[in-house]
Amino acid sequence: MKYLKLPERLKTIAGYIEKNAMVADVGTDHGLLPVYLAQNRMASGIIATDVSPESLKSALRTAEKYNVTDMITFKVASGLANADETKIDTIIAAGMGGETIMEILKEALWTKKPDIKLILQPQSKTDELCRWLHTNGYAIHDAELTRDNGKIYTVILAGGGKTKARLEPEMQLLTIIKEKRDPLFADYLADQITRTRKAAESMAKSKKPDKKSIAQKQKKLEELMKFSG
Repeated sequence: MKYLKLPERLKTIAGYIEKNAMVADVGTDHGLLPVYLAQNRMASGIIATDVSPESLKSALRTAEKYNVTDMITFKVASGLANADETKIDTIIAAGMGGETIMEILKEALWTKKPDIKLILQPQSKTDELCRWLHTNGYAIHDAELTRDNGKIYTVILAGGGKTKARLEPEMQLLTIIKEKRDPLFADYLADQITRTRKAAESMAKSKKPDKKSIAQKQKKLEELMKFSG
């Protein structure tokens, strides 16, 4: 049997999935992760959803190629719409913007249940997602960096509940990653510092600079610099 090889980003996500989990891969795209889970008997149930019928057809073709169509349920759906929450304990939302992940969770309040595991991999607005999770009944439990095709991605493990950390949510995320001695942390931090500094400088040079926004960026930059010591 030919086995599917996952790219590093998806391999990191797969590492957070517990044996015999009931998994929903939201926005599955080509269906690589569900097929991998099926081939390796890593889940007791697998649902692959996508808002795009064409993407779901692509996922189905991937499953057919590796002979695992009978182990995966395919659904055209927006987020977790019409999902049977009794058949899901692990939700994957990866390869999409942080704002999209927020919208998916807003429409599925049952994801706050303590027995639901969220594995999130935002392509953008990671800070905003962390803050949203913190203020909407979710806690960040773990995080890890992974490099794929030269780009560093953040994988977040979250769930319903309140965090015990007193740090700002985005700083809590950095603390988790640093304390794990993640080998990609230095590169990730340097990129965050550069982006934040450029954003602050750009705001300051605008025709109508927003002093409050500039101050927020400067504060974030100061907090980021503390991690480089």
